[in-house]
Amino acid sequence: TAWTIDMDTGTEREADLAAPVARSLDVPHMPVEAGRPSYPRRFAETAHLTEYQTAPRYNVFLTYLLRALPTEGVVVDGFAAGFLKGNFNVRMLARDSEWASAPPGLFDFYAPATAGLSLLGADAWDRIRATSRRVFERELTRFDGHPNAAPLGVYWTRTRRRISPAPAGIFGARHPVFLPYLSDAVIRASLRARPEAKLDGRLFQRLYELIG
Repeated sequence: TAWTIDMDTGTEREADLAAPVARSLDVPHMPVEAGRPSYPRRFAETAHLTEYQTAPRYNVFLTYLLRALPTEGVVVDGFAAGFLKGNFNVRMLARDSEWASAPPGLFDFYAPATAGLSLLGADAWDRIRATSRRVFERELTRFDGHPNAAPLGVYWTRTRRRISPAPAGIFGARHPVFLPYLSDAVIRASLRARPEAKLDGRLFQRLYELIG
């Protein structure tokens, strides 16, 4: 069975893409809806499964899928498909003519100037944000000159620290987990493609058309 679950607004698009793929493989396709009334209980359950490794706010949705899965079988997870799909804010890098101008834009996207004002006040928030910006931009220097520096930077500074342990941390408690997009060959091929070729999921869609 192919399962589609996502907390983002792109759920419908992902389900639309997954449905024909499932049909071509002759397997059932089941979108999983989040049951919001039980969110607090799911949040606590996710925190217990993932401990400090992941962000429960995001991964709580995966526990719905865990409960829906059969008790046996391998879980195939699409983690890291973003390098092919063209998310990780690849549009920002494709728009900018120089990579040097991208890190400030990426930081402003993830930490807007007004994000912490109501909680911390202007003085504290400005100082925290300034320190965070320096650290963020320093970490991104390792990808200077790479055509896919933006997605690599987002993955390095955010994804690997927030949701990357989720497939093994949640599904791995009960199932073997297969992560095909983390294959070395797949990652290398994904990073050879220029960012502009991935805009709006064009490369990812073309790949599935060729497979189909």
